[in-house]
Amino acid sequence: MLPEAVSDLLRTPARSPLLVLLRLCITALQVISGSSYCQVTTSTGNTCVTDGYGNYGNNERCTIQVLQSGRLSTYGSFRTELGFDYVTIGSTRYQGTRGPGNVYVSYGSTFTWRSDSSVTDSGWTICWSSHAVPTPPPRPVPSPPPTRYPTLTRSGCRSAVDLMFLIDGSGSMSSYFQTELAFVTSVISYFHIGSQYTRVAAIL
Repeated sequence: MLPEAVSDLLRTPARSPLLVLLRLCITALQVISGSSYCQVTTSTGNTCVTDGYGNYGNNERCTIQVLQSGRLSTYGSFRTELGFDYVTIGSTRYQGTRGPGNVYVSYGSTFTWRSDSSVTDSGWTICWSSHAVPTPPPRPVPSPPPTRYPTLTRSGCRSAVDLMFLIDGSGSMSSYFQTELAFVTSVISYFHIGSQYTRVAAIL
């Protein structure tokens, strides 16, 4: 445990370079029970606590105290026996392949690790940070493949398109002739007509 005077100092806002340096020099996590099962390490460049190398053992118990307020996140993989072996931070149990991510912890709080009497796994490493660890950005949604045809809008399609209409003007279609012309007129209205844009032909 830290001396009471130092503990009180760490709880105050960092307003001086000396206090900032002191906080950097003092580890943010401390194993207060079960040190044969859990160890504090700085090998990742941050203050972390781990259940050790390789698979953890049966009936492990340890308690870790937070010496500086910050956030806890899983480092690497998190693998425990689901439902039986877990890390508890606050009221949340982390187990299976679900480890903590950017979980806020305050100065003086504790979290625990326990395993039962059978089935072990590769375990966990949890690291402390003074700020939120950035989460990976979401994968971009792929753009749809380009269409072979121009998109038609009422603003006018300016793509170079050749349109040809075959209009049936026979007597058997006489009652529908005006409908055919209305259809052709409607379709043409979507295009920008010109020698460099859309050219239209009609065959009767």
